[in-house]
Amino acid sequence: MTHLKGKIQTIMKRIFYTFLCATLAAAALSSCDKDDNMDYSKFYANSIVTVKTDTKGLLLQLDDSTTVRPTNILKSPFKNNEVRALCNISFSGDIKKGTENQAYVNWMDSVITKNAVAYVSGMKLSNDPLEVVDDWTTVVEDGYITIRFRTYFEVKTHVFNIITGANENDPYEIVLTHNADGELDGRVGDGIMAFNLSNLPSTNGKYVTLTLKWNSFSGEKTVKFKYKSRQ
Repeated sequence: MTHLKGKIQTIMKRIFYTFLCATLAAAALSSCDKDDNMDYSKFYANSIVTVKTDTKGLLLQLDDSTTVRPTNILKSPFKNNEVRALCNISFSGDIKKGTENQAYVNWMDSVITKNAVAYVSGMKLSNDPLEVVDDWTTVVEDGYITIRFRTYFEVKTHVFNIITGANENDPYEIVLTHNADGELDGRVGDGIMAFNLSNLPSTNGKYVTLTLKWNSFSGEKTVKFKYKSRQ
């Protein structure tokens, strides 16, 4: 639990740093003259990927079928661990969907990546409130669901999980749970976590509807995604 708390605090610092950099970049840009050639766009994350390794080295998965082979990084900074990561990538041209692309990676930072938990009879699901943020970092791709969430944080350990199989009538309904350990007020903060959905039934190469459920501050909410399991 202490280890997870440390991870939560780390990701919160990363998110704060991202927004701080964006704010500083915007302020600097407004005060600079036309001779300033600094590329402030590199402060911002412009991609979220799955970090993988193969026989050629580091490989970044952009979506279900598009990959990037970094030209400046040969080995994964996360060793042999497959994780989701925010990064800033410079492409020399258009991204070719469904193929392997080459690009320069300016920076990369992992997000907490966990396996989804299979529901078992009698399991009690934590349902402390949180909000799922509707932006480009909340996405389903490459066998993962990556979620940007918002809730209260102070000093307690918060635990987040994706539960699969809780709805016996819909195997592709998943539940985002949140245990705030009683901490239901304080400072509002954002975090990002990714969950491996490999324990869902195979979609046999087809796209199906994946439904995410969670308890928000205004009651139960759902959102639907297109999902295809890894081949």
